[in-house]
Amino acid sequence: MLSTSSGLPFAVTAVSTELRYRLGELYEFWHPTYGQQIHRYIRNESGSTLSIGLGAMQENGTDLYKANLSGAATATARMLGVAQVAIVNDSYGFVLCNGIGICQSDGTTTANVGQKAVAAGQFSDAVIGTDDIPVHALETEAPAGAAGVFLAMVRCL
Repeated sequence: MLSTSSGLPFAVTAVSTELRYRLGELYEFWHPTYGQQIHRYIRNESGSTLSIGLGAMQENGTDLYKANLSGAATATARMLGVAQVAIVNDSYGFVLCNGIGICQSDGTTTANVGQKAVAAGQFSDAVIGTDDIPVHALETEAPAGAAGVFLAMVRCL
């Protein structure tokens, strides 16, 4: 059974250099535009900022919720989620692990097609039955019209 918290003392957009919650903790949130979302609390140890829309994967050699940018062919089981707010290196924050949110494309995203993790935390069209598919593109451009991002259903639980 999925166990989520519903009462955080701060917002899912909060980023801090101090541990404020339990790593890996799931938080259920109702987004006013995208509906129900589940976020996971992680520590960014990628060496750079985890920008909005980039995938976060479990760091090699650890069983904790320490994250690197997702890489090519990252297994869905290792995907921690997708950043919906910039999380600077060596900081803590939430990533979207279930629900609708913004993802970054490598330039080859097609609407209504499953997306696989590729280099540098980005996503690209996947082949069903061949690739792990942690996100599904709903639209090829985010509502805000920002270049290189798309609206997607994220499934990294």
